[in-house]
Amino acid sequence: KRGLSLEKSEAAIRERVAEPVGISVGEATMGIMAIAESHMVNAIKLISVERGLDPRDFTLVAFGGCGPLHAARLAEELAISRVLIPAAPGNVSAMGMLAADIRHDLVRTHVRELQTVDPVALAAEFEELLAQGAGVLNDEGIEGAQRRMVPAVDLRYQGQNYELTLALPGHQGEPLALSDLTDRFHAEHRRVYGYDLPGRGIQLVNLRLTAFGAMPAMDWPRYTAGQPGGPVAQRQVLIAGGASADVPVYRIDDLCPEQEISGPAVIEYAGSTLFVSDSWTATIDDKRN
Repeated sequence: KRGLSLEKSEAAIRERVAEPVGISVGEATMGIMAIAESHMVNAIKLISVERGLDPRDFTLVAFGGCGPLHAARLAEELAISRVLIPAAPGNVSAMGMLAADIRHDLVRTHVRELQTVDPVALAAEFEELLAQGAGVLNDEGIEGAQRRMVPAVDLRYQGQNYELTLALPGHQGEPLALSDLTDRFHAEHRRVYGYDLPGRGIQLVNLRLTAFGAMPAMDWPRYTAGQPGGPVAQRQVLIAGGASADVPVYRIDDLCPEQEISGPAVIEYAGSTLFVSDSWTATIDDKRN
């Protein structure tokens, strides 16, 4: 089994990055981190700002083996004030597969002007989708009380090459009021993009049905209060600008509920590392988040 080599890592960065551009190994290392994190920030903006959502209104959940290492700096870039690190960051995706509801997405494409749509024919199409959704949930063994059906339509202004999805909660296949759909689309377009085009024609693109099967909630273990755990080591860590500082290192299993750790600090997990920046405080809850 090979271990990580600090010396070889430093040599690689020195020879391939630092020396060619005339900077220190520390500056090159932090530059590599900054480039990687800028891509992560852009990805978060893609699923928030570009959908009309303000990241400052949300908690940033950091998971995966490397998520906690970058979380505080990403939050600072996005002006997010709260970060949640799960108890086992590297296992969150696997736990999500066990805990997530069953979901089937059914789609029928119908590109036509909304004002020319026959509400009765549209209702018949949705009835077929609802029956198809019930069929796939039957195959999954999902009983009636565990089922949830969410019909929706994809709409766009004529000439656009992207759509907005409008959910139709409670819709059970009855004829839709097209004027209500028109008003809702204008309002949603204005909310997401900051403007609407009341004089522009609207196209229906897709009919959708999402069939959910509820799974039982998982019972996560809780931890009783104990004695606050102290650092197990001090470690030289690169901070912004390429400088280094002595930082305390904690183990997540040693920490107790309500314990607070002020940054800069490192908290080690079995498969992940959390870096708490100097302007942040980490607080442990009774589920080790």
